[in-house]
Amino acid sequence: MSIAPMPPVTLDEFLRREAEAGEGVRLELIHGEIRETDTTTRNAWNTFVLFRLSYIIETWLIHHPQLTAFAGVGECRCEITQDPPQIVGIDLGVWMGPEYAQVPESPSHPRTPPVLAVEVLSPSDTHGDISEKRKLYLDCGVEEVWYVDPELRAITIHRNGQEPELLSISQRYVGQGTFSGLEFDTRLLFERGPII
Repeated sequence: MSIAPMPPVTLDEFLRREAEAGEGVRLELIHGEIRETDTTTRNAWNTFVLFRLSYIIETWLIHHPQLTAFAGVGECRCEITQDPPQIVGIDLGVWMGPEYAQVPESPSHPRTPPVLAVEVLSPSDTHGDISEKRKLYLDCGVEEVWYVDPELRAITIHRNGQEPELLSISQRYVGQGTFSGLEFDTRLLFERGPII
């Protein structure tokens, strides 16, 4: 006797479950399946790095007004695909296009993949979780996926069809293509002092 596979969870069902979830529960919809995890409580290093990186990204966007973009930070909810629906939380994401001239209000989350997805690693992140999300992001069209490691003080950058690029604390990020004009010394994420 075989067991029939469960049908994929619909967007409506996910949103209902999310509304019913208790405080401190984070849900994601990946490959038609609801994933439930505890809400990430960040340590001081993670928040320090995320704050500094957010400042760098927002400053870049302000200085490049020709880019119609929205930057969201802090587990920003994103419907990364619509068919099938897949919803994730991103530590920091940048979305571009005319629909992002203003902060999304309805629906209350971006409904396209970001051009940039950044995850600041926490001690609770597993290799399997990181690999699955990296693949999901790249398969959905995210141009760059960054994993920022506060412990190693390094950034690993993933792009489709290219080898990962590791930037240590002594190196500089220089954006290309969509990210032209975005440049910063990696050390700025991990050391106190002026950013710009």
